[in-house]
Amino acid sequence: MEFKTFAESVQEAVKSGLPEEYKDATIRLAENYKLNEHYTGLSVQRPDQIVSPTINLNAFHEQYENGRDFDEIVDQIMDTITAQPQLDVSLDNLLTYDKSKLFIRVSNLENNQEALENAPFTKVENLAITYHLVAAQGEEGIASTMVTYPLLETLGVTKEQLHQDAMENSPKLFPAKIASMEEVMKEMMSKDMLASGLNQEEVDVMLEEMIPMGQNPMTVITNDQSINGAAVMFYPNVFEQLGEKLEGNFFILPSSVHECLVIPDNGEMSFQELKAMVVEINATQVAPADRLADEVYHYDTQDHVFEKAERFETRMQEKEAARAKTANKEHGDVGEKKSVLGRLSQKKEQVAAQPKNPVKEAAKQHKNDISI
Repeated sequence: MEFKTFAESVQEAVKSGLPEEYKDATIRLAENYKLNEHYTGLSVQRPDQIVSPTINLNAFHEQYENGRDFDEIVDQIMDTITAQPQLDVSLDNLLTYDKSKLFIRVSNLENNQEALENAPFTKVENLAITYHLVAAQGEEGIASTMVTYPLLETLGVTKEQLHQDAMENSPKLFPAKIASMEEVMKEMMSKDMLASGLNQEEVDVMLEEMIPMGQNPMTVITNDQSINGAAVMFYPNVFEQLGEKLEGNFFILPSSVHECLVIPDNGEMSFQELKAMVVEINATQVAPADRLADEVYHYDTQDHVFEKAERFETRMQEKEAARAKTANKEHGDVGEKKSVLGRLSQKKEQVAAQPKNPVKEAAKQHKNDISI
């Protein structure tokens, strides 16, 4: 079944299959351009709802093409729609400027041209920092929207003010979480072990044997939700904190939009090796919607510069060339002075070695003889 036919068939099946409370709902198909995602979505909105769930039909069509039953897919879509958390979303939350609801996200600039076309963002290398507004928050999660230019105009603030407020508020709304790879692994495994019936003391002993501390040089940076946490690297002073923790320059590996890995730049691995690793992991282990970049970044703690690792290496080579040029110039000036003195000394020796004129010598002696 072609995608267009599949999407329209799902739409009709959902219309006829939803419960009575959805009889007045608007059910439509629409193209969705979100950060890292572009898909045809099925949205279901009741008259009493300000926001509505949107189902990614492209993903379900792929499952259908791989053999999944159509009715099973429709049942899952309807379960998803009816099980959506009921968050208290109001227009006041969306249309009133409140910087305490602002936060940032980071995405790949090149891969999100459509989504960013009508939204303010800040370019950092090949990444885009975008601004988002929490519309509702509860135990079930949060509802948020990306700030677009029309919304920015409605809110009545400038992009510069938006950026400043979002950068200031993001760490308050979603605090940074910086931990060693061992700590992250222990936290993940601890939950599973405790769920299996082991007590905390038993878990601690087992984890200490399985994951000795200090063996893995990687540091993980994310937020306390571990969702869209890669933006934490741009929080104020985070690079400086990492520089102090690692005692020098470091590489940043964008493992996904949810977290980044940080490795000391201690000469053990080149950026080419790290980049090859990032590209392979992105291609084999990271879902397209979660990919950030096939790139390795670098932070220079001396110059306080975040940049692509390749650009850092080029910049260091240019610096070294400039230093060498300056040194050569200074050496050349000294050499030039020495060569002038050398030529004068050589000329003096040449004059001294010339045959003496007897007439001039006799006149000189006569001039200097004052005796009578």
